[in-house]
Amino acid sequence: MYPDKESFILEEMVKPNFLKTVSAFANYRDGEILFGIADNGAVIGVENSSQGKLDVENSINDNISPRPKFTLKTKDIGGKEIIILKVFKSKMPPYIYQNKTYQRADTATVPVDGVAFSQLILEGTKMSFDELEANVTNLKFTKLEAELKKFLGISKITDDILRTMSLRTNGNYTNAGMLLADENEYKFGVDIVRFGKTDNIFIERVEARKESLLFQYEKALEMFEKWYLPYEEIVGYYRVSRVQIPREAFREALANALIHREYLLKANIRIAMREEGIEIISPGGLPSGITKEAYASGQYSQIKNEIIAETFRRLQIIEKYGTGVKRIIEAYQPFKQAPVFDVIAGQAIKVFLPKVTYLDSKEEVNDYEYRILTFINEKIETTASEILEANGGDPEHLEYVLTKLHQENKLIKNEQAPETTYVTVI
Repeated sequence: MYPDKESFILEEMVKPNFLKTVSAFANYRDGEILFGIADNGAVIGVENSSQGKLDVENSINDNISPRPKFTLKTKDIGGKEIIILKVFKSKMPPYIYQNKTYQRADTATVPVDGVAFSQLILEGTKMSFDELEANVTNLKFTKLEAELKKFLGISKITDDILRTMSLRTNGNYTNAGMLLADENEYKFGVDIVRFGKTDNIFIERVEARKESLLFQYEKALEMFEKWYLPYEEIVGYYRVSRVQIPREAFREALANALIHREYLLKANIRIAMREEGIEIISPGGLPSGITKEAYASGQYSQIKNEIIAETFRRLQIIEKYGTGVKRIIEAYQPFKQAPVFDVIAGQAIKVFLPKVTYLDSKEEVNDYEYRILTFINEKIETTASEILEANGGDPEHLEYVLTKLHQENKLIKNEQAPETTYVTVI
């Protein structure tokens, strides 16, 4: 990505805006500051570029703490020299100018708020929120213990296990320990609302807070199971099971919200369940260096709260790090609907999971048929037993579907092999 830019005439370099911008670039992303360019883009130039570079360097060294990484060079434009200051996002934020630290908001430079400042401190110490020690005592872990018994076979949670899981350190509980305890004093959790025809109609509301993230996770799943139950539909001669929203997609989106939310922000995860789909809003933006495009494409892999993520992995809530968005996308692949991901800059991450339909108006192919065609296409050539093992279903129904697809010239049937094989028609 080409760096963010801002221009100044050299005489302005002693003014606050120049050093505020240095702070902003060092804190968040690479950027360039050009001296000798007017606001309207006219090249004014710098009379003594050597002295100008020295003055810029001294201004940064004397006023920004800690010292950020930067380079200075000159460039000739139409016989006039300008100074180019390139500031790099540095590894020890926050970078402070006159007791404040700054960020870029579009093309402006503005002070950060208290939450953003705390986030920068955590980044500078190479720690996540859940690693910090919590000012709490006498926590109970009966829910976590039950889950660990189920998935890891432990008989009882001990201090050694809590330390191994980084839920205790230096004799104190970490924030992760506090958030995974049965009860805690963290006031913000998950707010789940099932709406009616409009958002003015509340059918059911559940708020889970001051309790373990595991309880919050379960309550949200219970609401999902209650309002988005699978149903059955007659297709041809068969009764076929349908889903309203892929359960795997909701489960992954919910786990992502709990793992990656910004716990410094005083806000609930909001889950709005509507007739057209589910919207999940998680407080906090993307980690520094992750673009919206990378996140929405499933390339996002940076963990905000590593201890919570590792605990969820141990309990088989998530499969592995950084695959949540990808798995949500994959859960919708058999359908014409797709999940929608949005990032509200620095404030929240929003995921919308639409209800699905089973009839593709272009090809008249239902979901089961689509999955079979996709599977055969990926395998190039395969047998009915392999299809059944990978995709499930009833053997007689599968035979009916394969015959139907063959008659519609969507499959080639090879009966010469020891076992009949199928190939998709290209």
